[in-house]
Amino acid sequence: MLVVRQTNDTDYKLALDVFGFYLGISSTTALISKDYEEIEKAVLSGSSFVSLLDNVVVGFVTFREWEDFVEPMTLIVSPDCRRQGIGSQLMSKMIDFFRRRFPKKTITVFANEKSISIMLENGLVQFDRSEVPDFLKGVYVTQLADPKFDSIVFAMSVDK
Repeated sequence: MLVVRQTNDTDYKLALDVFGFYLGISSTTALISKDYEEIEKAVLSGSSFVSLLDNVVVGFVTFREWEDFVEPMTLIVSPDCRRQGIGSQLMSKMIDFFRRRFPKKTITVFANEKSISIMLENGLVQFDRSEVPDFLKGVYVTQLADPKFDSIVFAMSVDK
């Protein structure tokens, strides 16, 4: 049975499981590497959601909140479980949480090509690099200037 839920401050074992999961697949799928402390902090602070299939981690997403923004950060789904809606479920749960917890903030994300469909399915708006709204240009200066990022900026007001 698939369970998608927010993590919490009692999930110490889950933090280890998520990190092991992340290490197992990140070398081929992640743009930015994370160390255990980053994963543990996201899990134990509740700044992440996890997908468990029969109590085994098959996906997770982290987020950060600052100023007027909330941003999904790392979204990873096990290669064996892709194309089954797990990433969409993680994003949907997270966006629902954002709407309740941060009603005045804007969701932003710099998505890679693999997650574009997931972002669009969850109501985010896609901007071409040349169309990035001014309020996001300052947030994504590094990514917009670096050609190695094949990503697209998405933004959506949480209260929409």
